Amino acid sequence: MAAPFADPLELQVSRVSKKIGAGAQFLITQSVFDVERFEGWWREVVRCGLHKKAAFVAGIRILTSAKEATELSTRRPVPRIPAAMIERLSAKSSNAQRAEGIAIAVETACKLASLEGLRGISIRVDRDEDAALEVVAQTGRGNA
Repeated sequence: MAAPFADPLELQVSRVSKKIGAGAQFLITQSVFDVERFEGWWREVVRCGLHKKAAFVAGIRILTSAKEATELSTRRPVPRIPAAMIERLSAKSSNAQRAEGIAIAVETACKLASLEGLRGISIRVDRDEDAALEVVAQTGRGNA
């Protein structure tokens, strides 16, 4: 497991390096909600050449309601769910929040897929496996 959202950033990259040094061949990150922060961590991983020593898979968790996002956001230190994401879900009716959560996950997957050296994406959802299938279908990649 890689923790791109824990502080300090340098310590987290050092921990990843130690895991690779101990024999890790792949690492799955915590769920990515804050793509901008993840990109900063990823730049450091690439700068250190760690992406060439192990396969990295970014975690994506589909938030199917504003309530789920709010409850998850209260857990510290991670995950870090941007307030704008919670507001985006909250702005939808309860029936439309699932679709909005899927749209957010698709957007996140597409942004992450463009990162140099990232080997894949792991999709997680609680109790709604069809939502994960919808994300895969909407990315148009089949292997997102």
